[in-house]
Amino acid sequence: MKENEEPSEALTVQPVELGTIVAYTPHEMVQQASEIAGVLKDVIAKRRLYTNIRGKAHVRCEGWTTCAAMLGVIPREVSNIELEDGSYEAVVELVRIRDQAVIGRASAVCGMDEATWKTRAKYARKSMAATRATGKACRLSFSWIMELAGYEVTPAEEM
Repeated sequence: MKENEEPSEALTVQPVELGTIVAYTPHEMVQQASEIAGVLKDVIAKRRLYTNIRGKAHVRCEGWTTCAAMLGVIPREVSNIELEDGSYEAVVELVRIRDQAVIGRASAVCGMDEATWKTRAKYARKSMAATRATGKACRLSFSWIMELAGYEVTPAEEM
């Protein structure tokens, strides 16, 4: 050390937190996520929480929220508004249960331009907008874990 030089402080490694996963290294993060993915894969398969679309397994919202719950995260609907044409747009946040930190957010629409939904009741369009926003928020935050579980990363409701 040079004269009049301050001693350097040791670098403190901060953990990365993703729901209940707390990791100090990328290896630890992937290792913990892989363990969760193994359990998730079994739950989704046994409960058939996926839809086969063109030969690929797309997980439904219930499977995505199962993944979130395994990580200590829950969805929270922020808004769900009817648009001028009768479509609905919902916004959903993902909230870590432990400290209420928002760790993800997404919006989605259930539109009047969709053949399946244009004749459905308002409550059904409103509910599907929330379902799609929930699946999308989970996908944005947890798609890499769903991939580790061996499933397609686009939620079934988005297909």
